[in-house]
Amino acid sequence: MPSLVIAVTTIPVLALIMATQSVSRVTLEVGQLSEEIFRGHRLPILTFPLEPNANQE
Repeated sequence: MPSLVIAVTTIPVLALIMATQSVSRVTLEVGQLSEEIFRGHRLPILTFPLEPNANQE
């Protein structure tokens, strides 16, 4: 009887472990893609003077 319980519960436990690994991998990839999408969209555009201005000294 105990061996039957172990045999029946092994497959769902292995499936749960594999599903957890897949979900964590997908979550990591989605995070990296969203970082690439929003990389420069919310940053202000900075303008730098090409030559030093004498008025700012």
